[in-house]
Amino acid sequence: MVGCIRKLHNVSFSPKIINCRIYPSYNPEAMKEDFKSVNWSSVYKICDVNQALKCFNGIVKSVFDSHAPHIVKKIRGKPCPWINLDIRKLMTTRDRMLRKFRKTKREEDWNLYKKLRNSCNNKMKHAKGEYQKDLLNENVASPEGSGKRLRIFFPTKNKPKNPSVCNDQNLRGIFSEYYAKAAPFLKEQAFPLIDSVWRRPDVIEHRTERVFMMKNISRVFVLNELKQLKRNKATGVDELPPEMLKDVREYIAEPLCYILNLPVKTLTVPLKWKIARLIPIHKSGSINQPKNFRPISVLPVLSKLLEKAVHWQYRNFLEE
Repeated sequence: MVGCIRKLHNVSFSPKIINCRIYPSYNPEAMKEDFKSVNWSSVYKICDVNQALKCFNGIVKSVFDSHAPHIVKKIRGKPCPWINLDIRKLMTTRDRMLRKFRKTKREEDWNLYKKLRNSCNNKMKHAKGEYQKDLLNENVASPEGSGKRLRIFFPTKNKPKNPSVCNDQNLRGIFSEYYAKAAPFLKEQAFPLIDSVWRRPDVIEHRTERVFMMKNISRVFVLNELKQLKRNKATGVDELPPEMLKDVREYIAEPLCYILNLPVKTLTVPLKWKIARLIPIHKSGSINQPKNFRPISVLPVLSKLLEKAVHWQYRNFLEE
């Protein structure tokens, strides 16, 4: 007989500290009432695009903070990717029923809670089994891949070779220096290809004497773009979440339209819209090498409206 021994370790996952907003008491209708009384005259009086955007962000953020304030939250526990939306809703219903039983102390509430608890546990076990089965089936012909999948189910502690690199301050310095040199390095590597890959064509078939001029952005365009915002998108450095911006789009469209038209007149893009939150995602290999991380840039949500306006007007210019 062939025996198989798996050494297990009780891995304690370190908690993750995040900065987020409190949404349980968030009421969009109450926030809309506050925005009705907002005076935007201070924004319209400013002709400098950076100062106008700073004033706009300050007004909007102050109202947002009053309805969904910021908190520092600690997330504990190991990741559970098999928990889907249906299970999360069932867990919420289960916890709500438990809170209800603690208030009422009725037997029927307790029986209903136990029924929801057992249903939630069964669904979670089934989802976890299906998730593990799918991962193993993807690498059924590869022993190395199967070993990696088993380490996901039964994780062990991987101590870095150089623990000092894991310090937050050191990491910020390492990534900052690496990504600051990334653009010049790519430019240096790509320069030999300028005569072959990116060579200017000898004959340009379509040429026009017209000159593209950026026009003023309309309020209707801003309103439609705000309406199409996805609520689950990440928040940029301006700390204005897209879901709250979407809820009050009717009240911020006019001052936002004024700010978007300032770059058209002054040919200046706000500095705040050029700053992105850089999130390094580990791909593979040693964590001591920044090249083993994939950078994810999160720009402010409103900065993309200006980009979309330029693309939309330029597309219409080409179609005319």
